[in-house]
Amino acid sequence: MIAFPIAYAETHFGPKVIPNILRKAEPEIVLDVPHRVEPGHPLPVLLLVKDADRYPVRLLEVRVRARVTGHPPFQRLYDLGGERVDSRWYWKVLPVEIPEGQTGQASILPEVRARVGQTERTYAVDNYRKTSHEPFEVQIARDPLPYSPNWHAGDIHTHSHLTSDQVEFGVPWEPAVELARAQGLRWFAVTDHSYDLDDDPHDPLSNHAGLPKWRQLWEELDRLRPRLHDFAILPGEELSVGNARRRNVHLLILGSRRFFPGHGDSAERWFHTRPSCLLPEILEQVEPEALVAAAHPGASAPILEWLLLRRGKWTLRDLSHPRLDGLQGLNGAFDASFDRALALWRELLRHGLHPALLAGNDAHGNFGRFRQIGLPFLSMREHGQQLFGKVKTLVYLPGPIAGDGLLQRLKQRQAIITDGPFLEIRAKGSGTEEGLVGEEMAERPKVLYLHARSSPEFGYLREIRIWVGTVPDGETLGHTVRTNRPSYSLEAEIQLPPLRGPGYLRATLFTRERGDHFALTNPIWFP
Repeated sequence: MIAFPIAYAETHFGPKVIPNILRKAEPEIVLDVPHRVEPGHPLPVLLLVKDADRYPVRLLEVRVRARVTGHPPFQRLYDLGGERVDSRWYWKVLPVEIPEGQTGQASILPEVRARVGQTERTYAVDNYRKTSHEPFEVQIARDPLPYSPNWHAGDIHTHSHLTSDQVEFGVPWEPAVELARAQGLRWFAVTDHSYDLDDDPHDPLSNHAGLPKWRQLWEELDRLRPRLHDFAILPGEELSVGNARRRNVHLLILGSRRFFPGHGDSAERWFHTRPSCLLPEILEQVEPEALVAAAHPGASAPILEWLLLRRGKWTLRDLSHPRLDGLQGLNGAFDASFDRALALWRELLRHGLHPALLAGNDAHGNFGRFRQIGLPFLSMREHGQQLFGKVKTLVYLPGPIAGDGLLQRLKQRQAIITDGPFLEIRAKGSGTEEGLVGEEMAERPKVLYLHARSSPEFGYLREIRIWVGTVPDGETLGHTVRTNRPSYSLEAEIQLPPLRGPGYLRATLFTRERGDHFALTNPIWFP
């Protein structure tokens, strides 16, 4: 791929016909931190070095300057001893202990002192040209994420170091686990691009028939799994596939050991942009136990991507295929693309289809700051969205964390999406049957139970809306619960009027303070 990345920036490559003012005779050196840290957890600082096999470097020290609002500044110094790095990938996670009692918004400025050749330099945050090198803003949490037991937070759309090409690269799995765990996540899915996973590991413009990167994904994660300790990584791919208009859209496939090739929008070969495969063909071939979800279906391709890469957008016709398990409708932020995805999802529900609504960030690393190439090889972009774990999919799974169990629960739609607060609904009929999020009841419910939680980090509870859907009429706002006073916890029992079926119940939660935060449940279905 040669344009429009959303990852750590690869600056050493680029077409010869385009000037590359970002290129330096140094390895990429990136420092990163999670956007939040759970109470009592050290702040992990990731030091990532790439392409030192081309530009060897000696690492001398890392200094972390920190200040939590309302507290005196402090710093930590890590002596790296002049370690020589001459491999393609190098990483180290340095734990920063936060002084006891210090919580809230923190300014974190990590710096690395290194020697490239005979020149010694100090880099703040990264060694890119055209980036700000400003401190990270990190929430040092006073309270843990406000989720009930058996609900596990994760990110369903992330990219690893196997997404590595002319303009972008992701983060290796082991440091990703450390930074994800620090912010309160219990799992994430690895969904590298299909057009990267079939590459020769040493040449992103050449494909390799033996699929060494795809084999590496499964073999290394199989070896890593026993060492994860109550954490799960779900392996998969982000497949470029043709929609009904034969334009390229992206499809997440999790849990399939079969590789599906797709490189229509890879730009590996100019003017070869027709989709490698069409959506219905793929959905007929994917194993039943694999999870298949539309990636960011509310997004529209920018004009240059539409013209040069033949990228398109998901349509209702594409999303109506019964084999599709879900829509990753929330992609890093509650913006216009989420509004469009939500409207598409509601239309699918109206037609009696049962896809899950899921959340991910499409993060290629980017734990504390989004950094990418802007105008190809001439500028860089930075912002605070699409950060790893910023928006979350919560999965209901009693017992220990296990990848197979998570995948099964996701396929059963037992999921909530959120950027912080928690909302759970349960429905009860006239007998003993209870329906949980994602389940299908055998009778129409009479009572709905609400359980909502938040924290000062995400604001006190403001409003819960109960939506009642009927097939094929659509949904209406059935009930609104508002808090009379500031509260971070709510439990309520709602007596339901007689319901017409088939249909469903779902709920949304809004908070106030510190900006509004949001949670949404998948439906409970009834006959």
